[in-house]
Amino acid sequence: MASQKWRWTGAAGVGLALVASGVSVPATTTDDLDASLTRGIDAVEERVVAWRRDFHQHPELSNREVRTAGKVAEHLRALGLEVRTEIAHTG
Repeated sequence: MASQKWRWTGAAGVGLALVASGVSVPATTTDDLDASLTRGIDAVEERVVAWRRDFHQHPELSNREVRTAGKVAEHLRALGLEVRTEIAHTG
């Protein structure tokens, strides 16, 4: 079951984590959506925490997040997305 901290993160943060992880969350009712989100969060929680820990162990200055940008681009490509890099330096 997802930890309480995820439940209070907000829909945008949870949605971003699920999309970034490639998790599909189909739902037809509010109860279905809650159950689907909980399953989706459970499926990606360990991976998202590992990413956060990795980024914090390798801090980079603002607008100089070369390693972080590379990791994000690599993951998005693995999901089959087209990735454009080096926009506004590390975007």
